[in-house]
Order: sequence, then structure tokens, then C-alpha cells
Amino acid sequence: MEQQELKYLILVEPKKILRILDEKEIKHIIQTLWAFALDKAESKPVRKAAKKALYIVKSKGIEVDSFKPEQKKEPEHEKVEKVIYDALLSIPDSTSSNLLLFILSNIQTSSLDFFEFLINQERGVKNYSSQQSSRKFLEGFKEQNPGFFPVPAEYALYKLDRALKKTDIKKISGLSALPDILLLKDEKGVQHPVLDLVPVRLSHIYNPDDEKNLFKMREVAGLSLPKGDMKEFKAEIEDAKKSKLILQGRSPEQRVMDIIDKVYISYFTPVKKAFYREILLDVALYFYYGKLEGYSRILIDYANRLLNVHLSAKEHPFLSFLVYKEFLIK
Repeated sequence: MEQQELKYLILVEPKKILRILDEKEIKHIIQTLWAFALDKAESKPVRKAAKKALYIVKSKGIEVDSFKPEQKKEPEHEKVEKVIYDALLSIPDSTSSNLLLFILSNIQTSSLDFFEFLINQERGVKNYSSQQSSRKFLEGFKEQNPGFFPVPAEYALYKLDRALKKTDIKKISGLSALPDILLLKDEKGVQHPVLDLVPVRLSHIYNPDDEKNLFKMREVAGLSLPKGDMKEFKAEIEDAKKSKLILQGRSPEQRVMDIIDKVYISYFTPVKKAFYREILLDVALYFYYGKLEGYSRILIDYANRLLNVHLSAKEHPFLSFLVYKEFLIK
């Protein structure tokens, strides 16, 4: 008997199933009934009718259980496996913070997840969000946000790991449930990727006009010293300016310059220099991808000068620019 005929029979008059059983087809019919009963793709009425027909056959002393197919074990819920599809970093803003994006790809479905972190290497993760998206959205995002540039996953993870260590993750929703792939297991240091793209030994060779114009570029001109860190120094300067007296042989103008010198000496510690070195290298990488390798070479040179323990902060072009911008521009 054909399957469709049997299905029609059990739906219309299941008791007639006994009339069509014969020795030659009994095995085939019972196996077909079991197939109907256990197939979740079948409609509920068909599954119910098949079970009723099996009960009728069994009630007449005919063995049906031996023809029941072995139930396949439901596969265990497979853990969704994701890989880092892309990592993007924004140029630092005026607070020296970056947006760090991880785009994860689901191996099974190829769908994408966006994880966005606003990070400051001194203050940790300041904000976090995630969303599902698509490759089309990613391409559109890159086109509409030229301030982002690609970074190797290894460097991005290293950057995120250091920010997370300075963050109370309980205070930022979702941060305590990040995918394992975003949590760095090996804490070894990572060399900045721009140093592999622009050889260090050539970084000091650059056009003097590029150096002259560098501080006019918005990516550099927009950087500044943290307002909170400078508040105390500024208050001292305002007090010095208000006084018209010569104190300890120093005029108000001289005392202002003394306070600015104190900024160079007390603020730019080795830790701060390392912080600004990374900022310079991040911007250098952005310029490299923007076909402005001349600027990249200058910034790499500036970054390497920060490794020189004998070079005072006041002699450093970039640090001097930050101080000038903060205290001397009227």
C-alpha cells in the first residue's frame, strides 16, 4: 500500500487498518505507521491517527513494538562557535579615548555580531554595547566612518584586556558576560602594529614640511591634556596671574612659567609617557592607512623619543604642543 493511501485511511477510518493487514505487507505497514507517528514534520492529526492505528493493531495481538525504529538521540545543544572577523579602532578623541570594535562571525551561520567598547587606557572601559549585524552593514559602516582603521586582533585584544583590568565591570551592563574569544588568556605584551608596517630605522627620515603641518592635522590638533588632571595646575596659574607682587624674586609671569615647568616635571611620568606613546602610534597607524606615511614616520619618531629616559618632557615636540595648547594659547 502506498504511503498516501495509508495516511488517508488512518485519518478517515483507522479501524479499517485491520482489514488491509496481510502477511506480506504487515511489516511494511507497521513500519510506515511508526514513521508517521514519530515524524515531527508530519501534522499533528496524522501523528495522532498513526498512534491510534498502532494501538488498534496491537490490541489484536499483533506485535508492533519490535518494528519501532530506534529513536535518534537529540543532538546536544552545540555551543555557538565564533571567530574574530574584523577589529577596528578609532582615532583618539580629545580625552584620549578610542572606540574599539570587534566584529565576530558565527561559524555555523556566518552572521556577524558587533561589540563596541569606548576605552581609555588610563581609565578603562567607559561604555560598551553589542548588536547583531551583517556584512553589508559592516561595509557601510566603514565607508561612513573614515575615522576607524583596522588593527590586528592580537593588538585589539591586548588593548581591551588592559582597559578591562582598570574597569569595575559590574558597573557596565553586559561587560561581565563577554564571549570567551574576547578575553585574553596570555598577558604577554604586544608590539604596536604600525612598527611592523613602517620600519623604525627609517622613521626619522621625513619631510620637514610634514613636521610643520603635522600639528594642523585634526587627528593631532584635536588631542589635549585631560581637563581634570590640569585643574590644579590651572588654579595655581590663575592665582599667580591675579597677584601683582614680586614673590621670592619672581614676577607673576615668571611664576606662571614655573608652574608650567612643574607640569613637565611632575605630570609626565614614565607611565604617562607610555600612555602618550601609544596614542602617537595609534594615530601613526591611522595615517599609514590614509596614505600619509610621512606623518606616520614623524609620529613614530616622536613615540620612540618617549622611550629616552634622558630626554625631558619639555624637549619633546608633542608633549610641548599639549602643554602649549593647554596653558599658553589665549
